[in-house]
Amino acid sequence: MYLRDHLGYSVSESAGVSAIFPGVGVASVLLAGWLSDRLGLNGRALLMFLGLGATAAALVVLMSVRPGASTSPLAVTLIGVVAFCLLGPYSYLGGAFALDFGGKQASAASSGIIDGIGYLGGVLAGDSVARVAVAYGWQGVFVGLAAVSAVAAVCAGVLLGLNTRAAHTRAAVATAAAETTRG
Repeated sequence: MYLRDHLGYSVSESAGVSAIFPGVGVASVLLAGWLSDRLGLNGRALLMFLGLGATAAALVVLMSVRPGASTSPLAVTLIGVVAFCLLGPYSYLGGAFALDFGGKQASAASSGIIDGIGYLGGVLAGDSVARVAVAYGWQGVFVGLAAVSAVAAVCAGVLLGLNTRAAHTRAAVATAAAETTRG
């Protein structure tokens, strides 16, 4: 609806342009997975923090796109940036993060809880976004989405800090144990 009603794309143009979201998402998920494998547990939190922060920033900039701007590549580029920055971290939730949080004993339960919350969000989002768009316009929608992304980025930042502190604690304990064994 945003592409058609706000930017002025035709229905067929909107369908074509909206394909950028999953198209860019494929590259994002592959790159995020590759980076995550190389960066480890702390890397996932770092990538999530950076991706969600960049998503919030891109959504704030997207608010500045004027109605009828279908000839400007800015909105489509920003939608691509949102897809790239959001879908990589999103892909972690049901997989790697479920294993991180649930461990060997509760990874399936952790994955189910994460997916269940995601589906609930999907159910609520359709109606909520429409209501916000009608009441406050697309700027209101993007403010809300940017706020949610920013809060999620802060949560990922807290997780990053906790993971970093835990890694330092583990390293200090290992060093102390090695020194005790030698001494």
